Amino acid sequence: MPVEIAWGSALVRGPGRIEVVEGAAEVLGGRLGEGSTLVVPAGRSVLARVEGRAIVSGVVSTGGVEEAYNRFDSIAREASQRGRVAIVGPSDSGKSTLAAWIVNRGGGGYRLLSADIGQNEVFAPGFMALASPQGVAVPGLDDSFSSVEPCFVGGFTPRGSESRYLACASRLASLASQVVVDTDGWISLWEGLESKAALAIASRARLVVAVGIASRRARLLERVWGLDTLSVERLAGEAGKSRGERALHRERLIALRTSGGRERRVRPGEAEIVGAPIFRGEPLAHEALKALHPAALYGESVDGDIVVVARRGGRVGVGSGLRVLREGWERGLIAAVHAGGVIHVGVVTRASYREPSLSVYTRAEGDIEVLEVGRARVDVDSIMGRAKW
Repeated sequence: MPVEIAWGSALVRGPGRIEVVEGAAEVLGGRLGEGSTLVVPAGRSVLARVEGRAIVSGVVSTGGVEEAYNRFDSIAREASQRGRVAIVGPSDSGKSTLAAWIVNRGGGGYRLLSADIGQNEVFAPGFMALASPQGVAVPGLDDSFSSVEPCFVGGFTPRGSESRYLACASRLASLASQVVVDTDGWISLWEGLESKAALAIASRARLVVAVGIASRRARLLERVWGLDTLSVERLAGEAGKSRGERALHRERLIALRTSGGRERRVRPGEAEIVGAPIFRGEPLAHEALKALHPAALYGESVDGDIVVVARRGGRVGVGSGLRVLREGWERGLIAAVHAGGVIHVGVVTRASYREPSLSVYTRAEGDIEVLEVGRARVDVDSIMGRAKW
């Protein structure tokens, strides 16, 4: 049931909305004038300070909120003076909220670089994305951002895709004079901390805000990599999404970017297929295939090696100069579909071998110039709407 907030602060958990009836309100450091309305997305919480009167719906709490608002605001004000900021820390520690707050406090000069490739709400999981604020920036709210520039990484974690991850960060960050980089939560191991330091360097961050990281580990960012670091305590509660909830949220985000799409067939001779283990070499003759593997369906010579697709139940693996894939290797792999100068989200649905091609479910229309195939996969039936959420 909607409640009225007069000259005070509130924490609003969505789905909900904030309607300023009189005066003004600040939401995550962004200004809402009289008569303005802001939607709070489902599963998201925002801090608001009302300087007048507002009608608020959703799950609303007021206890201890003023202190939390001031804490976020103080950090955001300090960080926004630096021009280029990277935020690192564990999952559900308040990084995305702080990133939006810095963008809002930056007065329109900041762009957001969403580098959380596992839960990217600005474009889609598996991608990095650079975006400009449109009104008050709120994590998870589509209307918050415009001029979105995506870059395909192909995985839901930087591990195993480090080169592509850093290349995307470097390219996108170079497009913004002021930028705040929101990162994923892979930080617990040395390997994770090192990847975040490399990301901060690639994006030319002048300040790293380390949220919820033990001060001894946060100091390594300065001592080992020479990064100016502001260490702050965790900004959000301990409770967060489970692994299953994260996977479901990923699929919902990808479904959102592919809804209303259709299956498109991509043939090697008509488009560049990048990242797939096959469809980029010279097909093998039937006799040669059977000599290599009794259950072989298709094979190619790729960069001096042989890649074979075997029927289900056949032996798979990697040997000297020979890689054997199981039939169905492609199903559910995420993809970037380049068509008409625009990058679309796609999900690979099937491979055909009689007439070599990959089919991809996507919104893309017109000629497909490039199909980038990733490493991470999702449930195709859910994405295409054949299963209920």
